[in-house]
Amino acid sequence: MCRWAVFIDVEGFSRIYSRSEGAGLLGLTTLTRGIFDILNAPTEKRGGSLFAHQISDGFVVVSEFREESLDRPVAIAAGLMKYMLRYGYVCRAGIAEGDFGDHSGCFDEVIRQAKDGHYLNVRDGVMTVTQVMGGAQINAYRVQDNPYRGPLLFIVPELVPRLDSKCLRFLDCGEDLACIDWLNSAGEMQQTFDEILGNHYLPPTRNRELLQGYLDSNPLHSPNKENAKVMLSLAVSVRLKTHRGLVKNDQLDSL
Repeated sequence: MCRWAVFIDVEGFSRIYSRSEGAGLLGLTTLTRGIFDILNAPTEKRGGSLFAHQISDGFVVVSEFREESLDRPVAIAAGLMKYMLRYGYVCRAGIAEGDFGDHSGCFDEVIRQAKDGHYLNVRDGVMTVTQVMGGAQINAYRVQDNPYRGPLLFIVPELVPRLDSKCLRFLDCGEDLACIDWLNSAGEMQQTFDEILGNHYLPPTRNRELLQGYLDSNPLHSPNKENAKVMLSLAVSVRLKTHRGLVKNDQLDSL
């Protein structure tokens, strides 16, 4: 069954963890809490069942069914990215579609018999296994694992027509990628998830200030900073795509 998936992780987690184990774990646990709050919100508010699975320092969030509109995964990803910004962290994320399910029945019989949840009963240690996986997870990870670094939200271009283009704008990254301006994401669906995560108390200008503060206080490689500045509308040479077509650089600040 085709479903949408959001893969999101803490940008620069390895660098943060190597400098401070506590800071790295705090970023990961903060992201964990945000995803928990979304999944634990009333079903009617979050728009249906959701499933989330941790993969190293990131998570994949998956829908139960295919959804024609992809506003919900964008709102979830953008909401989490703004939520993490409040705590001094930035994330990067990717949105894609594919199959997803429980594949534990494919394990060898010995593994199935030894399995207790995600744990395997071994002689004097612990072995954990992942029971769920699929193309949705793989494709979402692949979308965000690209040469464009920094706190960015990506989606494959063929999915863009299924987004509410009145509330979003896109950076044109070429034929294979589109980048969503998560910092200024708006609309009713976005407002719902911002409320779940507590983002609605902050005006958009404050989010911009927080991102600028992160850039000022964290040593980032030049491409990462430039890509983050794009989200702040500080870049002067980007191709910006909206539902009205390509926007000239001198129109950037007016959007």
